[in-house]
Amino acid sequence: MRPTDNLSSAWERQLSSFPLDDLSSAYNLVGGFAVAVEGFCAAVRDHEYDTAQQPVAADDLLDLAYGLEEAADEAEHDVAEMVGLGWADDGHEEQAQEGLEEITYKLADALAGFRWDLQEARNA
Repeated sequence: MRPTDNLSSAWERQLSSFPLDDLSSAYNLVGGFAVAVEGFCAAVRDHEYDTAQQPVAADDLLDLAYGLEEAADEAEHDVAEMVGLGWADDGHEEQAQEGLEEITYKLADALAGFRWDLQEARNA
């Protein structure tokens, strides 16, 4: 499996397990998005990426992953901020769910953007 496929799969697994109704669990799981991007970047930097298989230069792949890295960082910040505001406490379930839904949307959108940009780079 190509590193780009590994990244997409890992990101999708994180999204599918990311809770929309439990801020405390989301706080514990949100770091998995950054781990997925870091693993991808490490694989590319360690030359596990075979340029014969894909017509995209390693440096370009790292640039493409930047959007995912930013989305992961923003998600971690937003979840921590929600916890800091006390939204993990009883009585804030609706606020927490709305916030987690927005975070999930942004993370899914970041993956779609990565895939789009990757396809564009492959076609260039």
